[in-house]
Amino acid sequence: MPTFPVSGPAAVRIELQMGRIDVVAERRRDLAVEVAPANPHRAGDRSAAEAVRVTQAGSDLRIVGPVRFNLFGSGDSVDVSVRIPTGSDVSLALKYGSIRVAGAVGTARIALDYGDATLERTGRADLGLGHGELRVEHVRGDADVDIKSGRARIGIVDGALRLKGSDAGIDVGSVSGVADIATSSGVVHLGDPGPALTVRSAYGPVRVGDLSGGTARVEASYGAVDLGIRSGTAAWLDVSSQHGVVRNELSAAAGPVEGEASVELYARAGYGDITVHRTHPVAGGD
Repeated sequence: MPTFPVSGPAAVRIELQMGRIDVVAERRRDLAVEVAPANPHRAGDRSAAEAVRVTQAGSDLRIVGPVRFNLFGSGDSVDVSVRIPTGSDVSLALKYGSIRVAGAVGTARIALDYGDATLERTGRADLGLGHGELRVEHVRGDADVDIKSGRARIGIVDGALRLKGSDAGIDVGSVSGVADIATSSGVVHLGDPGPALTVRSAYGPVRVGDLSGGTARVEASYGAVDLGIRSGTAAWLDVSSQHGVVRNELSAAAGPVEGEASVELYARAGYGDITVHRTHPVAGGD
């Protein structure tokens, strides 16, 4: 495994056609690279691994695989594993395969056409997935996510979130900044959406678990809408459904008392019911 000394966080760029990219960020003062055929008994994989170019200049590391077209059979697949200093920026592009980023990295850019991507902790994130599953534990900054089909699971976003899906399920734990989510088809579930939320869904149910202040705008053409408002939060509601039932399970009040959090909620459904209710977070949790 060749290593390259660096004085601090690096900038790592990897481009592969098919295979697996595995990145581990940890406390270290060098870059370690390992390139191997996905199947060492397959001539095409061995040839592709030998054709991978690894270049390093200062704190910049670039790994580029060959571009090949196979009309018959599976393509040539390569496994690339790198170990980098904590806080390094990563830019990873892969046509077919899987991506894993372990540890805490800086800015993360992912472009994956087909396959699954898993990231633990990143700074600002720009993530694009064609078909597959995206799993992100924690984004310490803004996140921009595009997914065509599959599923996106995002735990915590310490910043703004823009997420666009075509035919994808969306599951987000919490967002501290502005959240803007749009999907053509699929289930949308948000836990704590932050101070300003916009959700637009063409087909599929929308569930927001814990609105605790700010503003929220939810529009669903076909699908039920379930909206939870945290206990102790005053709510101003503008809610209606063209072909469904609206259930308001909140008790009426004249308005928020001094010091009480409040949320402005605008919700529209075409074909589907809307339910607004109270939530009671577990003590000590978000």
